[in-house]
Amino acid sequence: METMRELLSQIVALTNKIKAKYPELYQFLDESPLTLPTKTHPTIDLESMKEYRDSLIEMLVNYSKTHRTNTI
Repeated sequence: METMRELLSQIVALTNKIKAKYPELYQFLDESPLTLPTKTHPTIDLESMKEYRDSLIEMLVNYSKTHRTNTI
C-alpha cells in the first residue's frame, strides 16, 4: 500500500514533468477539483490523492497520444 508521502512525491514529480515538458497543460492543474475538500469529503485522504495522481497520468497519456511532439 502506498503512503501519503509516496503519493505526494509521485504527484510532485508528475507536476514538475508537466511544467517542464508540457507547459501548455500546466494551466489546467489549478482547475482540478480532485484535491479540494468538500462537505461530503472534508479531508484529503489516500484515495483522493490516488485519484488525483491517476488523473495527472491520464492527462499526460492522452495529451501525448494527440500531440506526438513529446513522449512520456
